Amino acid sequence: MKANIREASICSRQQLLLLAGILFLGLGISAPIYGQLNNPKIFVTNENPDHFWEEGSDLIETISVRLSTRPTANVTITVTSDNPDVFFALTIGQTRHTLTFTPLNWDKSQKLPYISALIDADYTDDIATLRFTASGGGFDGLRVTRRFTVRDSSIIDIQPKRSKVYEGFFDTSFQVRLHQQPSQDVVLKYDLTLELSAYLVVDMNSNAAGIQETLTFTPTNWNEFQTVRLKASRYQVVTSDWSEIFTLVLPNGASRRYDIVVKNISPALILSRDSLNVTKGGSRTFTVKLATMPRPGASHLPRPDVKVKLTQPDNADVKVDVDPDTDGYQTTHIFTTDNWDEEQTVTVTAAEDEDPTPGTATIRLTASGSDYEGVTGEVEVTVNDNSKPGLSLSPASLTILEGDEAIFKVELEAQPSDDVMVTLRQPDNINAMIDKTSLTFTEDDWDEAQTVTVSTIWDDDTLDDSTEILLSASGVGYRNITNSVSVTVTDSQGVEPEFWVSGYSGLDDIEGFGGSKYAFSIYLTRQPTENVTIVVTSDNSDVVFRNLRTRITLTFTPLNWNKKQYTGIKTFVDADYADDIATVLFTASGGGFDGQVIARTVTVLDTSILDIQPKPWQVDEGFIDTSFRIRLHQQPSQDVVLTAEPYGNAHPSQMIDTDPNTDGNQDTLTFTPTNWNVFQIVTLKTSEHINVTKYYGASGFGVVLILPNDGIAFADLRILNIKPTLILSMDSLAVTEGGSRTFTVKLAAQPYLNVVHEPDVKVKLTQPDNADVKVDVDPDTDGYQTTLTFTTENWDEEQTVTVTTVEDEDAAPDTATIRLTATGSDYEGVLTMRA
Repeated sequence: MKANIREASICSRQQLLLLAGILFLGLGISAPIYGQLNNPKIFVTNENPDHFWEEGSDLIETISVRLSTRPTANVTITVTSDNPDVFFALTIGQTRHTLTFTPLNWDKSQKLPYISALIDADYTDDIATLRFTASGGGFDGLRVTRRFTVRDSSIIDIQPKRSKVYEGFFDTSFQVRLHQQPSQDVVLKYDLTLELSAYLVVDMNSNAAGIQETLTFTPTNWNEFQTVRLKASRYQVVTSDWSEIFTLVLPNGASRRYDIVVKNISPALILSRDSLNVTKGGSRTFTVKLATMPRPGASHLPRPDVKVKLTQPDNADVKVDVDPDTDGYQTTHIFTTDNWDEEQTVTVTAAEDEDPTPGTATIRLTASGSDYEGVTGEVEVTVNDNSKPGLSLSPASLTILEGDEAIFKVELEAQPSDDVMVTLRQPDNINAMIDKTSLTFTEDDWDEAQTVTVSTIWDDDTLDDSTEILLSASGVGYRNITNSVSVTVTDSQGVEPEFWVSGYSGLDDIEGFGGSKYAFSIYLTRQPTENVTIVVTSDNSDVVFRNLRTRITLTFTPLNWNKKQYTGIKTFVDADYADDIATVLFTASGGGFDGQVIARTVTVLDTSILDIQPKPWQVDEGFIDTSFRIRLHQQPSQDVVLTAEPYGNAHPSQMIDTDPNTDGNQDTLTFTPTNWNVFQIVTLKTSEHINVTKYYGASGFGVVLILPNDGIAFADLRILNIKPTLILSMDSLAVTEGGSRTFTVKLAAQPYLNVVHEPDVKVKLTQPDNADVKVDVDPDTDGYQTTLTFTTENWDEEQTVTVTTVEDEDAAPDTATIRLTATGSDYEGVLTMRA
C-alpha cells in the first residue's frame, strides 16, 4: 500500500513539474534541463587550416577541442591516430590520447599537447586520420575525424647537414641530391629567414652560369650531387656564435632546413710572426692586421677606428717604426672598417754593439677603440751577432741501425743579405743515402731549420759502416762555409732476414690518397721446404690494403719463393687533423719460416686541415688569371707555413703568388694560432696564352700545397677548351640597295702552334650567288679581296668585311648568303654561313 501511495505521489509530482515546464515555455523563459541534451557536438579546430605538417616535425598545441553544450557528467574524448608514424606526447608509438571535460570546464578549449610525425622509410607523403570519440555525460558515440597530410621531405639528401662559417664575408656551400628516382622533374625552391634575406646571396646551382633561383632534379640526374652556394653580400659581425635557417622547399610544399652556424671570431691582432731574428746593424719586418672588422656603433667611440700602439722595447738597441720614411720612430697604426684586414708593416732595427752575445727584446702591441679595447700582441726579437756566419747541424752525428733511417736538421747561424744555398754530398758509402742534395735559405727563413733524412740498407757483411755527409754553403757572406755530419751504420751481425720487406720504417703516405700499389715488396731470402704464408696486418683501420682490407695473405711456394710479391696501401681521411701512425706486421708461417715477423711503420700525413675553396676551380683557356682561397679547419698550436708549387702540366709561363699585397711572387703562406681561420688568397697566372688541347687535353694544372709535415694537398685548376670557331659581330645584315655595311670576324681561340698545319689561319669569304651583293675585306685595294689572315698574335683582333649592294630595277628585297671557310692550324674546315 505504501509503495502505491509513493508511486502515485511521484507520478503527480512529475505531472506538476511537466506542467510547470510547459508554463515556463509558454512564458518564453528557458532553463537547463540536466540529463536531456539538445544536439550535443564536439568542436575540433586546427590552427593549420591546410591540415599539413611535415615528416620529422612536431605540432605543439595547435589542435583545440571543446564541447558545444554542458554535459550531464564528465565527458572523455579519446583521440586516436590510424598511422603509427603519427603519435602523441613524447613517447614514440603512443597513438592514443584522452581529454576530459567536466560540467564546469566544458566550454573551455583543450589542446592536444604534442603531436609528432616520424620520418619513415619511404619518400612519399602520408595520410593520417585523427579520430575524436566521446563517451559519457550525454555525448556517447559522438565522433569527429580530421585528415592530415604528412608531407615527406626526407627524399632530399643534404651533405653536410649544416655549415659552420666564420663572421665576415662568409661563402659556403652544400650539396644536394635525391634519395630516390622521381617519376618527373622535381624543382626545389628556397626560403630564407628575415635576417638571412637581408644579406645572403643564394645560388641554387653554382655549376650553372649566373645566379639560379631553383634547383631541378630529373629522372636522369636525380642521384647526382648539385651544389647550392650561400654567400654573404656584406660583412657579418657577430658578438657570439649564432645560427640561421636556410630552407629548401619541395613541390609538395614540404621543406628541409639547412642550418648555418656563424662562428664568432674574437677581436685579435694577427701578426705575421710571433718571433723575429735580427742581425746587429740590420732590420727586419713583420706585419699586423685585425682578425675582424671593428664593430660599428661601439658606444665608446663616434667612429669604430682601432689604434694599435707599439711600445719601444726595454732593450734600447732595438727600435720599432711603422713609417721609416718619416723622421723619428712612428709607433701607431690605425685600422678602420675599410682597411682592417690589410696588413700594415712594422720595421724592427738593431743597433751595432761590441757584445757578441745575442740580445733579446719584446715588442708589445696594444689596441684601443671599438671592440678592440685592450687587445694585445707580442713579438719576441732575438738580436744575432753579424760576424759569425756558419752552418748549425743538429745532431752533428748519427747512429743508425742497418736498414733503418734517421734525420738531422740544418740552419744558418747568422742572417744573410741574400739567398744562401747549402749543397749536400751523397755519402761515399753506398749503404747510406740522403733524400736531398741542396737546401736554400733566404733573408726571411734563414733561422728556420730544414730537415735531411738519411736512410740505410742491409748488406751481407758483419761489419759496422761509417761515412760522412759534407755540407758546403754559397752566397753573400757564406762563401766557403762548410760543415759535416758523421754517420755510423750499426750492422745486424750478418743475419739476413728470413724474408725481406721493402719500404723501410717511416714510409710516408698522404691521408685520403690511394697510395702506391707497390708500397711494400715482399720476398723470401731462401727456398722454403713447403709453402710459406705471410699474413700482412694493419693496426690502424685508416690504413688498408687491397680491396680495402686490414688483413691480407701472401703465399710463397718452393718454386716462386724468390719472386717479389707486392701489396699496396690506401689511407682514409679521418675526423681529426693530426698525422697518424700505422704499424704493418708481416708474420710468416710454414716451410721453416714459423715465427718470423717484420714490422714496418707507415706515417699517414694529414692534409685535411686545409680548407681550399673552390675545389676544383675552372677557367677558360687563354691568359690565365685566377685565384683560390685557403685557411685551416682547426687552430694550430704554432705557425703553419705552407709552400705553394705548380704541378701537373705546368706551363713555363705559370706564376704563383701567395700574397697579392706584397711586391713580387710569394710562394709561402703562414697561418698562426690567431689567423688560422682567415682565408688567404693564392693567385695563379700565365704570361702566355694557354691552348688546352695542346697542353692539357680537357683538364689542366694547378697548385700543390706542401705542409710542414711534408704532406701535400692539391688545388686543381680545370682549364676548359674553347672550340675553334669564327666569331662574327652579327649573324644577319640588312643593306640598302646601292649602299654598304660591315661586319667583323675574329677567332674564338688562339691557333695552335706546332701542329701539322701552319699556325696561321686563313678565312676565305665566298662571293654570294646573288651578283648584286659583293664582299670585300680591303676596299682600299682594287678589286674584291676575300681572304683574312689570322696569326697567333692577332687572332683575337676583329677584322672587317664590307658588304656592298648595287641598284636594280625591281622593288622586291633580295637575299644573299656569305660563306666563310677557315683553313690552317686547328681551324681547318671550320665553316660559317651568314645571310
